[in-house]
Amino acid sequence: MNQDIEFNRNEDVMKTSISKLKKRLSEVSQGGGKKAIDKQHEKNKLTARERIAYLCDDGKPFMEIGSFAGYEMYA
Repeated sequence: MNQDIEFNRNEDVMKTSISKLKKRLSEVSQGGGKKAIDKQHEKNKLTARERIAYLCDDGKPFMEIGSFAGYEMYA
C-alpha cells in the first residue's frame, strides 16, 4: 500500500516536472521573443533556428542539443 502511494506521488512530481520543462522549452524556442525575431527580419536576416531549418532535409528529424544553454542568464 505504501508503495502505491509513493509511486503516485513520484508520478505526480514527474508529470509536474515534465510540464515545466515543456513550458520552458517552448519559451526558449521563441529565440528572444517576437521583438528579437522581427529585428532580425528587418535586417533581412534569418534567425539561427531558421538558418538551421533551411539546412535540414525536409521531413527528417532534427534534435536540438543545448536548448537551455544560457537560459535565464541575461534575464
